[in-house]
Amino acid sequence: MKLRIQVILCIFLCVVASQTSAEAQTEDEAACDGGNASACMMVGDLYEVEAEGLYKKACYMREVSACLKLCDGGNASACMMAGEFYDLGVGGTEDKAKAADFYQKACDGGIARGCAKLGDLYATGLLYKKAVEIYQKDCDVGAEFCFYPKDCDLNAGSCYSLGVLYYEGKGVTKDLKKAAESFQKACDGGDCLGCLRLGGMYEIGEGVTKDQDKADGLYYKACKLQDGKDC
Repeated sequence: MKLRIQVILCIFLCVVASQTSAEAQTEDEAACDGGNASACMMVGDLYEVEAEGLYKKACYMREVSACLKLCDGGNASACMMAGEFYDLGVGGTEDKAKAADFYQKACDGGIARGCAKLGDLYATGLLYKKAVEIYQKDCDVGAEFCFYPKDCDLNAGSCYSLGVLYYEGKGVTKDLKKAAESFQKACDGGDCLGCLRLGGMYEIGEGVTKDQDKADGLYYKACKLQDGKDC
């Protein structure tokens, strides 16, 4: 009789524990749907099959640990976000060295923005030679390899930044011809600063044959790329 009571009590406790766990799980799911990144992480740990999607949701809600898990699994976009978290100090996590590591992973994974951000970090830290290498890689990718329009814009931005380094002779031997070529790529990619700098070079004949008509055309294009109101 005593044994039977113990068995019944054990079954009762197991049922209660199961219900409590299920209720907590449901609460976490509701919290995740409501925008709680930590809850998404908890639900993701419970549902192994759906974990990646939940981690992505948490990552986009600025949960650094979720981005790190995805990045470790080879998700280049998550590496990009992790890099930005460390770069900008989201949640008090600023660490430029870690940001560079994650930007590198994103860049290697085909995210143009990662290459551009990595180049910016190197240039800011006066590591111009390394910056030239990264900008060159990103500029050479070409718009046909961009995943999103904003990535194509950043390809153009890297071409512009590369042109500036060639123009100023930072990290490379000063080369006005290469500077003009880089500014041309930037301008062709929709970067107004690239058009402006190249226009200035045509106006005074730096690295290119002096041509006022080309200069004026580039200035006009730069204006149109800005807002076009007063062109």
